[in-house]
Amino acid sequence: MTTLQASTYGLKSDRPAEAEAECLLAIAPGAFLPAEAFHELSLAAQEATPHLRLWCGVLNADVRELLKLFTPPESSGQSLDAAFQALSAGMKDIDGYNQLLQQLLDQAQEAGWSPRGAVPGVTGRVTNLVVLCQSAGSMGFAPVSFKRAAALVLLASVINTSDHMKRKVMSVEAWPSV
Repeated sequence: MTTLQASTYGLKSDRPAEAEAECLLAIAPGAFLPAEAFHELSLAAQEATPHLRLWCGVLNADVRELLKLFTPPESSGQSLDAAFQALSAGMKDIDGYNQLLQQLLDQAQEAGWSPRGAVPGVTGRVTNLVVLCQSAGSMGFAPVSFKRAAALVLLASVINTSDHMKRKVMSVEAWPSV
């Protein structure tokens, strides 16, 4: 069985413990944007919610390394779509997206966030968890979020994983700057 290790970027809350409510915004970046690219978004979200003790954590998964895990070396000439399909299937087989999200939840708890709704360490819906998936981040995290989070936000993405693979559109991350 493949062991996955989640790392996070910027897991923190800048609000005092006395804030009215508490929430974790878990951000799943697309394939080719680094976790650091979401730093400003995290800060803006926290600034826009002064009444909320908002924790922001960005899943820092190296998609290129994950692709190597689930794509055999002999298929190195395959299309990017085929590589992502292999990644998606492999991660589903080992419940990888759920593992990574759980690791982020565990790290957030260690930092001081208090989950509500689910018993810590037991899978279930966490009522103060919002997952934001950007582009390819929705491939696996969106379906997991339906079961685990109070809300799901899609940014430049599609809601149905199988639809994601049918799109023959240039990746948002690869668009040339204008």
